[in-house]
Amino acid sequence: MISLFKKQILFAAITGVTACGVFAQYEAAVFDYQNGTFNNGQVLKAETNLMISGAIQPDINRVEVSVYHPEGNQKKALYTNQWKRSFDNNSSLFQIPFNYYLGGNEQYDFVIRYFKTVTPEEKEALRTALYNAIDNFVEQSFYVKRKKNYSNNPEKAVVAELNAITADMLEMYRGNYEKVFFQYSSLITDYIELMTDKRLTSEESESIVIYKKDELGKIAAYLDIYEKRQIKLKKMLHQEIDAVLTPELLVCTDTRVAKEYKTEKVRGELPVNLGYGTILLDNNYIRPDFGLTPFIGVSMPLSNAAFGSGFLSNSSLSAGILTNTFKDRNENIVKGPLFNRPLYVSYGYRALKFIRINAGTAVVQVAQSNANASGLNTFSFRPFVGVSAEINLSMRLGSKK
Repeated sequence: MISLFKKQILFAAITGVTACGVFAQYEAAVFDYQNGTFNNGQVLKAETNLMISGAIQPDINRVEVSVYHPEGNQKKALYTNQWKRSFDNNSSLFQIPFNYYLGGNEQYDFVIRYFKTVTPEEKEALRTALYNAIDNFVEQSFYVKRKKNYSNNPEKAVVAELNAITADMLEMYRGNYEKVFFQYSSLITDYIELMTDKRLTSEESESIVIYKKDELGKIAAYLDIYEKRQIKLKKMLHQEIDAVLTPELLVCTDTRVAKEYKTEKVRGELPVNLGYGTILLDNNYIRPDFGLTPFIGVSMPLSNAAFGSGFLSNSSLSAGILTNTFKDRNENIVKGPLFNRPLYVSYGYRALKFIRINAGTAVVQVAQSNANASGLNTFSFRPFVGVSAEINLSMRLGSKK
């Protein structure tokens, strides 16, 4: 007999493949919860969109998949996407379009988090824990010395710590937004600045005036004022906590990690350019003298087409050799440093699928024909432009994608 879990995995695989047949731009990546692998341990496809799917229990209402660099910042994901169960969805399968291109022959950490709805009892327990943590911090942050209220830290540091405490406690919870808690409002910031202010409200002043020359009474009154301020701050914080504990609150109940998961080796390509171009043979810009020549070279794209912008992926640095030598109008031999042929370096842009326009400079060596020059060779740089056809030769670094 096939176990229930194996049935779920089989169903996830079949559904994942079917979905990717419908959405052909996605490659199937079926997650095996038991083994923490994709597609029965196969490497993941690189430089394409993935459709990540897997089996889930009926009480799971949200699944998040995040990808990280293995040696990078584990708090900042490269990409995250999630699946949410709709009201009429009773499926035991999640499907997440993962629109992030993975690099070829790389390793990534995948973190899959499973969320279920928080029960009313669990929510009240969370509310109580948040209240206690915030109240304790407020009590430890302020103290009264005679007639003055002091803070153990600058006001901005107090606000930052309140934000950090609350965010950490709600890290594994989700509401209608990606994260339940962002930060406390400016009302809280403003009131914390008021906590240590010597100025009193009219109501606070009236509680001081009645003591006149009774210093002990005044000190007790000041203590009461600052305690009331503290109570009000706690109440304001509680109200903002209540606002984020929405009815549709979810909590992460399980996490699976596919660590250092490999991607496929993609085929490397060497773009070879075969073209025709021209160089300026002399520096007489009034009557320029040009030389025409075929050329051959290679290109290095400024960006991978899967990851960069269209402009960068169509742009390249090119280098190669001009196949001709020349004579300028003064009968000087214009050749070059390699096999007596000029070399060129240029910026190239792919204007059409196989056509690249090149503009740069050629390195030439000029053999002076003047007898007084004793045949002296001099190196110089000359403007070069050309048009080439580009052929991508496979370097056979890995499997063809």
